[in-house]
Order: sequence, then structure tokens, then C-alpha cells
Amino acid sequence: MTGSWAAMSPERLQNLYWTVGRLYERKYNGPSLPLSAAEEAMVDATFPSNGLYALLKPYGGSIHQGEVRTWLILFATEWTKEKLFSQRPGLRAREGAHYQNLARALEGTGERSAHDELLYAYARYRLGERGSQRVVLAPYMEEVGRLKNQEEFFSWVAAFLRGFFDPQKERGEQVDDAEKNLPDTAPKVPEKAPPAPSEVYFHEEIQAAEFTNVLNEGEDLTMVEEGGRKRAGDERQLRRRVSKHYGLHLPTFQLEGELARGLHQGMKLHLTRGVYGSDLDAQFFKEQVDQQEEKNRRHYESAAHIYRRQEANLKAYLKSNVLEDLDEGLGRSTRGAVDGGRVYRQILFDDHRVFRRLQPESTPQLTVDILLDMSASQRDHQEEVAIQGYILAQALTELKIPTRVLGFCNLFNYQILRLFRDYHDGLEKNQSIFRFRASGSNRDGFAYSYIGATLPRTEGIQVLIVLSDGRPNDHISVGRHAHAAQDYEGELAVEDSAREIEKLRLSGVATLGVFTGKEEDLSQEKIIFGNDFLYTRDRNRFSTLVGRYLKDVIGKMR
Repeated sequence: MTGSWAAMSPERLQNLYWTVGRLYERKYNGPSLPLSAAEEAMVDATFPSNGLYALLKPYGGSIHQGEVRTWLILFATEWTKEKLFSQRPGLRAREGAHYQNLARALEGTGERSAHDELLYAYARYRLGERGSQRVVLAPYMEEVGRLKNQEEFFSWVAAFLRGFFDPQKERGEQVDDAEKNLPDTAPKVPEKAPPAPSEVYFHEEIQAAEFTNVLNEGEDLTMVEEGGRKRAGDERQLRRRVSKHYGLHLPTFQLEGELARGLHQGMKLHLTRGVYGSDLDAQFFKEQVDQQEEKNRRHYESAAHIYRRQEANLKAYLKSNVLEDLDEGLGRSTRGAVDGGRVYRQILFDDHRVFRRLQPESTPQLTVDILLDMSASQRDHQEEVAIQGYILAQALTELKIPTRVLGFCNLFNYQILRLFRDYHDGLEKNQSIFRFRASGSNRDGFAYSYIGATLPRTEGIQVLIVLSDGRPNDHISVGRHAHAAQDYEGELAVEDSAREIEKLRLSGVATLGVFTGKEEDLSQEKIIFGNDFLYTRDRNRFSTLVGRYLKDVIGKMR
């Protein structure tokens, strides 16, 4: 890289921008790198009147806006680079040195921001390197290079962004300048799904929604009829994609057919223990989970004295209050010998367990399910969600109370259910809860229906504790075809979630919502869980409040 090319004055950069883009009314304010000026000029010339930034409009004021803008610029740069090199052949020879210098500069920045991480990965991609970051970017960038016209470009990019970023997340009042200045003639974004990329990198597992939340929505997922038979190749490919993100799936086919009805028709179940394949794609996403696990553990250790005290307090409270109450109610049943002292409960509380069992039960007295909202809207406090789940599981399982812990989120039309521990797993399985990592969307009602369908058949008391932010939201953007599930948003999603919780209660399952979101979403949490939810900012009160709730539940149901 020659000195004159590496170090240009602002005046020469401006002249280069004008020469390439012929946009003499605009000023170049980007990086002091010549190729950056040339690339930006070509992007601006290709998408005049700020039309490109129409794609930013849904994300104005969202905390995702910066990341979305970075993705948008990188996609536009990739799509226009051949046009730039064909018009200015001399620039191609500068590409390697430019991106080598950019990568080196970003390597020295320590912990990189999401913006810098994307730039670094793109630089490595332009250098032709096949590290894990390039493996993630390559399918998207290669697909962008195959788009034939602006209509295809806008359609593909819009679908990509919808599939990964939540436009409503923490929307503020500040709107980006580019959005303020959008012209009325900004192009309409088509609703169709983007064309299918090649399957070069995808093998037999799934990705966990996070290279700064990058999901490839690039496949044509439409199932077509051929001689009366559905061609399932696309569905198998999608299952592999899902497995790369979250781990190999456990069989749930019969259950899937039972639950994927009505509002959830077209949904698929992906139950996983989080075991990843050995290919590069799967290992990249496993690394992301590994990194988040380390953050979760560091967060725990930073206040370990508080969290361990909570575990001990909750365990002691459950032992002295809940388990003693259970022992007292050991002989209660809906048949046997009448207990005269309890007949009033049938009249006042519609409690039919006014008999004493003639023989002791061998089934568990109490089982607890803990369900963790694993969607991307939890990203800002995923360490606390993981720790709260761990504290609950640790206290319950040390008392030998059968406890199952699941995380849930959605990718495409797949309901992900991450099984952290099952009812009879050993105490050591609680450690897997630290592998909690937030990504994707969430279809709460479908997850609740799964819980109801898989609870053990017992006359004992069953409790479901849900840690969520009260924001069910699952926008399906994988192709509008007969087999795609219905979008799950707004009042529809909240009301469905509330109905599923009510179904669980009517079947005898006690439910508790532990609110992990922001105060503006409390109203939705109340709709879903009624009065049976708790919200506290005080970490010291968390275990006490949960213990009191369980005591009240036992008192009402025994």
C-alpha cells in the first residue's frame, strides 16, 4: 500500500468520492481510507435519495438501529463492489491491503463493539479467510452477490433484518437522522422471502441466533407439491439450520402433531440438550454459548455471597414450610375415608380432597417446572435470568424435589426447547443452566402448551414457574406459504399466552410468572399471569418471594 494511497487529505478523499459517485452535492464524512470513500460513493450513487435507508425505518429509535445500519451498509457494499471494480479496475489491486490494514486496526481495539465485530468479520471475509467469522458471513455475502436487481436486493435484505432484529425492542424517542430525512418516494419493501443461498456450509445441526444476532433468512422454505407428495428437502435443510444454532434435536414428532394446531399450525418442535455437531458452523455457535456461559458464571461469582445466601434461604424456607405442609397433606385424596375436619373445604373452596388415602402414594408429592424465556429481548439481562433459574433449581433439587428446567425461543417456524435438566437428572445438571443464552423470538403460548402436554401424570402438586419479560412476539418471516405458522404478535400473542396459562391452572397446575422485563411491559405480564406473578428489583428478596408463593400454593391445593 503506497503512502499516497494510505494517507489522503480530506480534500483528496472528497475528490475521490465525487469522481466515483458523481454526487457533487454531497460531502464525504467517512473513514480516512481511500477505498472506504470509493465504496461509499458507489453505494450512494447506486441507491440515490437515501432510498437504501428506507430499510432502517422500522428500526428507528430501536436499540438495534446501529447494528441494522452496519448490516445494511455491508450488504450494500458487497452488492456494489463488482460495479465499483468494473468502473475503476485499479481499485481491485488495493482491496487486499485495505482490508488487511482494517482488520489489523480492529484487532487492536480489545473488546470490540457489535459494529466493530461486524467490520472485522467483513474484512476477514474480503481477505478470503475461512475462520469461523467468515463461515458465518460468507453465505449471506455470497447470496447478496447473486441478487440481480434492486428489487431483489431490497426484498432479501428486508427479510434478513425482520428475521433477526426486533424493531420494537426498547424503542426510544430519538430517530436516526437518515430516517428523519427519508423521502416520500422511498422504495416500498416487498414482503416475499429472499431467494435461496447455497447449502455450502450447512451440515446436520443449528445456529444459536447470535453473531450480533445474525440469522440467515435466505432460504426459499416453500414446500411444493410434486405428484401429490410434498418435497421435504427444504424442511430437512431448515431442520439442519436450526440444529446448527441450538444443538441436535430429540424426537418429538408425535407431540408436534398434537400441539401444532390452530394459531400454532405449521410450527415445529425442536427439543435439544444443546449437544452440537463437529462442523465449523455448529462449532461457531457453540463458541457463542461458551462465551455467554463464561459471562453468566462471572456475573454469579461477582456477587456469589448474595446468590449462595439466596440458595440457602430458599432451601431452608422450602424445607420448613413447603415440605412440612406436604407431609401434613400426605394422606389427602379424592377418595378413601372421609375426613370430617376437611368437609368444609369442599363447600368453600371446591376442594374435593376431603378423604384420607387408605394406602400411601408412591408418586412424587411435588414436581416443579422452570421455564426460561430465551428470546433476544432478554439479552440485556440474560446473566440475571440464568442465575435466577439456577438458584431455583439448586434449592429444589437439593431437597430432592423433581425439577425440570427448560429454555424456550423461536427460530423460523421452530419452537426451540432447550432442556437444561430433566426431573430425575443429578444435581450436577444444574450447572448447564449457566449455558442460557438469549436469541431469536418467542411464542410463549406454544411453549406453555408443550409443558402441559409433557407433565408427569400424578396426583401430586405440580408447579410451573416462568421467568419471562411478558413480551410474546414471534414474527414468522420464512416465506408466505401454506405450511408457515401464523405471525404471533401484539394482543393476539398476549391473549393466547394467557389462555394457555389458564388451561394449565384448570388442569391443576399452579403457575407463577417471575417478571424479568421492563416496567412498561408489566401490564402484559398481569394479563398473562393474573395476580400470580412477582417482580422485584431487590436480589435479596427473590428467594423469599418465591418461597412464600410456593407455600401459598401448597396451602390452597392440599
